[in-house]
Order: sequence, then C-alpha cells, then structure tokens
Amino acid sequence: MGYLIEFEPWRGPAWPVDRVARVRSVRQRGPARASLAAFRAWRSTLPGGLERDTLLMPEVIAEKVVREAEHWVQTELPAGFAERLAARAHQLYACNRRFKKQLNRPGNAGRDLLSMYMRHWTAGWLSREYPALGVRLPEAFALGRR
Repeated sequence: MGYLIEFEPWRGPAWPVDRVARVRSVRQRGPARASLAAFRAWRSTLPGGLERDTLLMPEVIAEKVVREAEHWVQTELPAGFAERLAARAHQLYACNRRFKKQLNRPGNAGRDLLSMYMRHWTAGWLSREYPALGVRLPEAFALGRR
C-alpha cells in the first residue's frame, strides 16, 4: 500500500503554523491486485466449504504431514494416506462447529491448527493400523507438534 501526502492549499502570503500535512493511504491498482468481483468469482469455483471459507488447501497440508511422518518412520506410508487426511479435514469442517471456528482464525493460526490436527490423526492411525511404524514416531508428533 502506498501513501500520498496532501498539503492544505496555500491561502496567503505564508503557511499557517498549525497546518499539518495529511497522509492518506492509496490502494494500488493493476495486475498485482485483482478486483473484488474477480476474487469472489474465483473463490466460488473452489470445491467444498473448507477451501472456499478459509482458502486453506488440505491436500497440500496433508502431503506435508505425510512427508514429515515418512521422515520419522524412514519408510513410505501406504498410498492414499494424504487423501485420507484431507477427506477427514473436509468432513470435520462440514459437521463440527468448533473445528470450523478454529480453522477460521486470522493469520496463519488456522493453517497451523490444521497441520497439528493432521499430525495427531496420522500418529493415531499409524499406531492403530501399523503399530510397528507408530512406535517410531516421536511423542511430540502425536501431540501435533513439529
């Protein structure tokens, strides 16, 4: 955002001492800033409520969490694990009011919370379905920490 400095118009032989320059913000226009109508049109094309409301991409976050888990267990996780995490996030967002409220926090808090939940779900599923891999994960990962 740029700034434009405006001075009060000159009204005589000298500037009055009590006049101060006013600063107002100016919206930048051009290719870097899309119009509000174009943004709303793009946003309405997003699938599902989670992506449309929060602009979070659960599939990308799930891939990141799966890569972290694969790093810790030092083997590849079963195919479709990231899709399973993303599907759970979509399902919870649609039916759980508290989960929805948490993901709609300002800034990066929603993204960080979704990563935390996905780490927790990954640790639980691995411990239940693949106990040998579940014990390799650190306890902090099961608590959702990086």
